[in-house]
Order: sequence, then structure tokens, then C-alpha cells
Amino acid sequence: EKGHAGRAACSSHTDFLAHINAVNDPSFVACLDLGHAEMRGLDTSAKDMILTLGDKLQALHIHDNDLLHDSHQLPFSMDMDFDVIVKALKQIDYKGYFTLESGEYLSGYTPDNILVGIKEMANAARRFAQMFENMIVHFTMFSSYLLPVICFGFFFFDGFVKPNRKITKIIYIKYE
Repeated sequence: EKGHAGRAACSSHTDFLAHINAVNDPSFVACLDLGHAEMRGLDTSAKDMILTLGDKLQALHIHDNDLLHDSHQLPFSMDMDFDVIVKALKQIDYKGYFTLESGEYLSGYTPDNILVGIKEMANAARRFAQMFENMIVHFTMFSSYLLPVICFGFFFFDGFVKPNRKITKIIYIKYE
């Protein structure tokens, strides 16, 4: 249907888990694209995906959208409910990687002001990490080092967020 995502392998939470289980190898784990899971037409949600995949979920692609288009925008800038997503991650005691996949966000920047966009991406990554670290779920207490990784078109940003919530390492590479 127009304005809705199309079905594909692993586009529903039960199908995704079935594919993982069919391989039946502990080293084969799930990477969930949160923005894709939230698109209308898939009869699932990021929350359903997270809760169904459980400990098989080891990596996330984090970006925001309007729930219709695969926008790859900065988290907290559009319509996704990150409170619900973080609560689900806490419920499964998530310990995997965070990847901020917001390449389209930087398309409005030029080489002269791209660092402004990168700083805004770092702030969004920090906000997500703080939300995750600070959220307490009544049946799960979790504290660990968080590793947000931002990958996008021309640059790679790797920020390690420790419990003191400071980015301690940044790698900035411009591809020619």
C-alpha cells in the first residue's frame, strides 16, 4: 500500500527470529534497524522486535523517521517514540552496540559547516546513551559501558560513552 513499508525477509518480529533460529549458530546474531521496524505496514514495531529477539539482539541501527518513510534522520527529530524503545531494551538487558545511522541528516550541510551537524549527531548519540543508562525498569537494573557508533555517508564517528556520560574517543575520517 502506498505510504507503507513493503514486507521483506525479517520485516516482522516472528520472521526475524525464525531466520536467526534457522541458522542455529550462536555467533549469528541480530542487528535491528529501529527506523525500519517502526515503518507502517509491517505489523510490528521496534518494541516487538526487541522483545522477540531478546538476547539474540546484539546491534542496533538508530535513526528517526515519520513512521512512513525511511528517513534516516537524527534521533528525537521526528516521530519515533524512543522512550518505548529504550524500555524494551532495558527489559531484555541489552548489552550490544548502538549505531547512529543518520546519514540523510547531514545532506543539508556543506564542507564548511559539516562539523555543526557532526556535533548535533554526537549530542543525539549522547542523549540516547543517557536515556538508556538512566532508565530504571522495575524488574531490571542495568549499568555498563555504552558504545554508540555513528556511521554515515562521508564520515565515521566513533564515540565511547562511559558511565560519566562523556565521549572519550572520536575518530573523524573524510572519504575522498
